[in-house]
Amino acid sequence: MAANQDPQDSGAGSLGPTEGPTTGRRLRVCVVDDEAEVRRLFATLIGRWEEMEFCGSYGEAHEALAGMVAARPDVILLDVLMPDLSGIECARQVRAKLPNARILVVTGMTDEGNLLAAFRAGAHGFIAKPVSPPDLREAIHVVAQGALYISPTMAGLFLDFVGCDPTSPSVE
Repeated sequence: MAANQDPQDSGAGSLGPTEGPTTGRRLRVCVVDDEAEVRRLFATLIGRWEEMEFCGSYGEAHEALAGMVAARPDVILLDVLMPDLSGIECARQVRAKLPNARILVVTGMTDEGNLLAAFRAGAHGFIAKPVSPPDLREAIHVVAQGALYISPTMAGLFLDFVGCDPTSPSVE
């Protein structure tokens, strides 16, 4: 968060408008999460951000896989823990059905196994719940623009997992 940013800010003004991945249209974003309250919260936030358009809410992975083909989201916010099919397997199937969609995993399942499995399944980003509105907005923009995103807390876990310590002097 920027030093001069209000911690209660919804993020509505923190980033300027961003065009969709290939056109000047708004980013189409959908949410796949088993928690209805999370889906409502994300839908409300996305609805406030002028450069984004909320295009779907799904409580089950199978429902999402069917609905997203018609909704054609640019970015999919996907939880790992789902009642019918894991978010990891859902990501694999999304990549097969919607190869241009970008997948941002937003989950409380924040261990290195899920982090690595998500990227191996085709996710483009991974962010831990709870997530602040400005951080969520930034992550959506980053993956929509074609880059990979790992939240700072998850980046530290990843570096620990692979045995890197960026604070240590380089050893050759």
